[in-house]
Parts: sequence; C-alpha cells; structure tokens
Amino acid sequence: MRAVLVMLAVAGCYNPTPPAGVACVDNDGCPSGQDCIAGFCGGSGGSVDAQSDTQPADAPAICSTWQPRHFDPCMLPAPIGDLNLTDALSGFGWDTDAPQLKGKMNTLIDVATIVIQQTGGPDVVVASVNNLTMEAGATLDLNGSRPLLIAVWGTATINGSIDADAAFGAAGPGGSGGLSSANGCGSGPTGDFGAAGAPATGGGGGALQGGGGRGGNTGGAGGAMLMPPTEIRGGCAAGGGGAGSGANGVRGGGGGALQISARQAIVIGSPASIHAAGGGGGGGRLSLGGGGGGGAGGYIGFDAPMVTIAGTVSANGGAGGGGASDVADGTTGANGRGDATAALGGAGAATSNVGACARGGNGSAGGTLVGATAPNSACGGAGGGGGAGYILIWSPTLDVTGTASPPVTAGP
Repeated sequence: MRAVLVMLAVAGCYNPTPPAGVACVDNDGCPSGQDCIAGFCGGSGGSVDAQSDTQPADAPAICSTWQPRHFDPCMLPAPIGDLNLTDALSGFGWDTDAPQLKGKMNTLIDVATIVIQQTGGPDVVVASVNNLTMEAGATLDLNGSRPLLIAVWGTATINGSIDADAAFGAAGPGGSGGLSSANGCGSGPTGDFGAAGAPATGGGGGALQGGGGRGGNTGGAGGAMLMPPTEIRGGCAAGGGGAGSGANGVRGGGGGALQISARQAIVIGSPASIHAAGGGGGGGRLSLGGGGGGGAGGYIGFDAPMVTIAGTVSANGGAGGGGASDVADGTTGANGRGDATAALGGAGAATSNVGACARGGNGSAGGTLVGATAPNSACGGAGGGGGAGYILIWSPTLDVTGTASPPVTAGP
C-alpha cells in the first residue's frame, strides 16, 4: 500500500518537469500553462492571430500519436477549449477569408486557427478545437474562398446542419467559380461555355467525381470527372450559356469543401445534415440565349478512427438553366439538394411561335454521378447538369445507417 501511495503521489507531481501527455479530467489536473485536451495535458492554451499564418509550437504533447490526413497536428495551435455550437446562439457563419466564426447577433467566437498551403489546391483554414459538438437545430453556413478543416483533438458530434453549398453565380468555400480558380479545376473538369448565335447553345455542367452533362443544342461539353483528390478542394464550375442577342446565361459554381478530422471519433447524428452542393445554372437570356450549366458537387471529408453517419451527408450537382425563347428568359436551374434527390433543371421559356423551350439538365444525386445532358430545341440551348462531388472517408471503423449522396468513397 505504501508503494502504491508513493506512485500516486509521483503521478500527480509536476516538478521539476511535467510528464508528456499525462491523463487529466479538467484543467485543474494539469501543470500551469497546460490545458486538459481530449483527456490529456498539453499545449500552452494560447491561440494565434486569426489573420496570421505564423504557427507557435504549442501543440499538445499527444500530437505525435495522431496521424491525420492533410495536416501535421504537431504544427497546430493548442485549442482554446471545446467548440459548442448551440441552438441558442445559432445561426452561425464561418468566413474562411477572415477567418472568423460568428454566432447570433454577430457574436464573435474565439477559435484557434491557422492557414496552410496546399500544392495542388487552395489554401485551407485549419481550426484546432478540443471537442466539437453541434446541437440539433443549430445551423452553420460556410463562406469565403478557402476550404475549412476542423481538427478535433477529441470527438466531433454533429446533430445540426452545416452548409458549404454554392450560391447562385458563386462557388462554395474552396469550390471553383470560374476557369481561373486556384482550386485546380483548370479547363478539364470545368464545363465549356455554350456558343453564341440565334439560337445559342447551352453551357456544360461542372465535374468532380462525376462528369458534367453537355449543354443543349449540342452545346458546351460537360467537365471531365476527376479521381479522388489528394488535396482539399471543392467542385468545379460549369460553363455559361451562349449569348443570343443578349448576355450569357450565368454558370453554376462548384460546391465547397469541408473536412472534419478527429483523434477519437466522428458522429453525424440524426437528423444532422452536412451538404456541399453545386449551384444551379442561370436561365438563358432573351433573345434565344443558352442556359448556364450546373456546378459540380463539392468535397466532404471525415477522418477518424471511428466514423458514424446516421444523418444525411451530400455533395450533389446543381441543375442547368432553361433555354431562352424569342420573347422570354429561361428559368434558373435548382441548386444541388441536401438529400439524395436530383436538382431539377430550370424550365425553358414560353415562346411566341415554337412552343416551350427545353428544360436544363438535372444535377447528379444518389448513385447517379453524372449530370444530365440537356435536350435540343429550336430555342436557346439549356444548360447541362452538374456532376457529383466526393464524400471521402478515412476510417477503419465506418457505420453508415443514414444517407450519403453520392455514396462514400475511401480517401486516397
């Protein structure tokens, strides 16, 4: 008994040097200057300037036991604490350009973040948190040009809704809004513009995992599919519709990119929803203009020893815009949906003499990875549908009882 008491006393003593990664329950059990992070003491408890790319060496001592994808945990700042996204403080907005997280009434939420550079993709905002919880009913909208990676030293439990979708005419965070986007889409997986004329042709849909649909009137080619990316990047933009006597039809942007990496586990509960959909293409502009293609779905990644998906996770393509007639504009295609149902192409315009114009191609959803080709008509061509994004999983223990659209793919 006496030996046991001595051992306990030694285990609780932090002089002259604190043990690396000693187990703890709360900060009271850690030496001065260290926090209890996911059950272990470590770090300095400090944060870095949200505008700075510099990195202090204050990661928890347990960093060497964690081997996630896309970042080195020993280069992260120590988390300030748990990140709890409550229904009471919802809706949340995370601007990856600032980077800055805000809740209701523009309440600023302090999170330790850094920005890392990728060789073949956009810069990524990495947030370092102890545990991550999101209550049912809470919502988080991601915006900005950079993808977001949330590095969780403990467990991530999501029961609310996270939105990394593209909006009309704009990409989601880390997605492509155009041919010159820095996310690596280039001219291959980005849909081609439709050709000008009377009538004009439709724009091709954007691509990522699935190819984009061709624009109507044998218009712009859809983007070509890509293998699972080795960097964090969103979906690719579509091509704009060809101009008739007016402007081009607006092309849909690519869905955004989000990765959650947890040292212990990720639980996506029910009815949680995480979505990174492509944007719908704009309708053709009169007279006889082509509709824009739908943008590709984005990127959602989960990296943890255990991943459970009971809710809905989706990265669907947006739909193409409808063709214009001689008297009216076409209708904008729907943004990619947050379930496993295809987004509907925009309706074609009514005409004075040739009947209704063609509807845009539907976006990808479920097991259909390729965006739909738009039909031909005597009006301006409709836009093609956007292809599927990726839901990438790195985990030896995966349990999917909810909905994944497209189906999950093992991370490269």
